[in-house]
Amino acid sequence: MWKDGNNNYLKYRQYDAAPLAPANYSVSAYQSGTNYYPKLTWQLNNEPDVRNKSSNAYKIERRTRLLNGIWSSWSLLANLSGTTSAYIDYSIGNASGGDREAEYRLTAIDIGNNSSPSQSVVIDYGFDRAEKTVVNGIVREYSINQNYPNPFNPSTKISYSIKEEGLVTLKVYDVLGKEVATLVNENKAVGNYEVDFNASHLSSGIYYYKIIA
Repeated sequence: MWKDGNNNYLKYRQYDAAPLAPANYSVSAYQSGTNYYPKLTWQLNNEPDVRNKSSNAYKIERRTRLLNGIWSSWSLLANLSGTTSAYIDYSIGNASGGDREAEYRLTAIDIGNNSSPSQSVVIDYGFDRAEKTVVNGIVREYSINQNYPNPFNPSTKISYSIKEEGLVTLKVYDVLGKEVATLVNENKAVGNYEVDFNASHLSSGIYYYKIIA
């Protein structure tokens, strides 16, 4: 702020700096029924141009991978208000146990669309059924596991285990029982597998999958 001597009035200029990055950001396993889900918590940002926003004050992004595998691309998970300090990711099960990792990035955004990301946090997850199929590195039973991510748009991954070599078919059906995709139809050796299901050509809705081995 300064005084303009020629015109006898004050002038000021405001510099809108980026908001502070979210503090005390952490992830833990939240129990609901018999399952556990990643729960993100953080300290609210007290800056008015963040806290007073009814939406898009905090942005949560997520990426996933198999343990020691290649990370997926970051994807937007949620946009939250300035008074929200926690988020539970119900699309991932068996948090703190499993053969996969989820990484979460939290960003504070002010009314000027300036932003500051936090450090990311990581939690492992998976599915109990999948873990029980392998003992000492040997597949002991057939299994097909919950797809991930779920919900998905437009693609998801389905993992399964085969205990004996033979012909394997894996098909997807809509709610009316109509077959919409054949993902696997070939001989498979004993082992664990993962297949992609891309539903970009299908309408939104609920789909079921079935394996025959």
